[in-house]
Amino acid sequence: MMHENAKVLVLGANGQLGTEIKKLSLQYTDFIFVFADRSMIDITEPKSVEQIIYHNPDFIINCAAYTAVDKAENNAEQADLINHKACQYIVEGAMKTDAIVIHISTDYVYHNDSCAPLLETDECRPQGIYAISKYYGENIIKQYPKHVILRTSWVYGNEGINFFKTMVNLSHKDELSIVADQYGAPTYAVDLAATCLAIVKHFDSVDKDVNSFGTYNFSNEGCITWFDFASAIFEKREVPIKLNKTTTEAYNAPAPRPYWSVLSKQKIKRTFGIQTDHWLEALQRCMNEADFPSKNSNINFTN
Repeated sequence: MMHENAKVLVLGANGQLGTEIKKLSLQYTDFIFVFADRSMIDITEPKSVEQIIYHNPDFIINCAAYTAVDKAENNAEQADLINHKACQYIVEGAMKTDAIVIHISTDYVYHNDSCAPLLETDECRPQGIYAISKYYGENIIKQYPKHVILRTSWVYGNEGINFFKTMVNLSHKDELSIVADQYGAPTYAVDLAATCLAIVKHFDSVDKDVNSFGTYNFSNEGCITWFDFASAIFEKREVPIKLNKTTTEAYNAPAPRPYWSVLSKQKIKRTFGIQTDHWLEALQRCMNEADFPSKNSNINFTN
């Protein structure tokens, strides 16, 4: 068991996930939290090592990432700096403070069309600048023994820039075309934040649990397409909009997308006892927390 009031350093604290961790941290009164945005700790700078050492954390949660997938194709250096090279500074800081690192990664590292829920041991075939930079970042984190890598998919919520907020902002449109040949499960950022803090609590309460370090998948339950996700958002909001199905090829985004992003959660459930809601239930909770009122409160959450 760690010393009383373990310190948790959250990097990328103003992003979508960092903001949700900040909200949830109020429930974790046994921990000391330090929330560092880029102005406080810029993980792309060598001096970030000394800044991490200064805070002397017991845990480092790295939420910082370059996530603009298409823009990364023309900003390879910046994406590589944030998603890959910065991980070396985080690891160096962790080594000096003996901190446990929780690093957020992505389904994009797989690009593996297995058509079965992806296992952490499945082969990774990253395609595109973003995916490759995240994969290289993982490999640096893995060189440090005391790490947990969380691979997640389709993260959304009421903070930051994400698919859910984009759909809400496009509610005034009469018609939209949505990709219907990519399969995965959305991840509510609040649930991902809760998982990060549950893992912190696990390691804080279990003495020298070296067997639980490693790579884990996490998302909400289910298997849908982006078209299904958009349909549910507009249906729950009772927005009359015509949705048309399109293909990844027709959409022709600059960066390649994985067609299959359904993640197996068996390992994280088995190791940390973490449970995850069905994506539709998580979406309803997200909408309940949104700025707009949910008109339909009688939702049947079935698979």
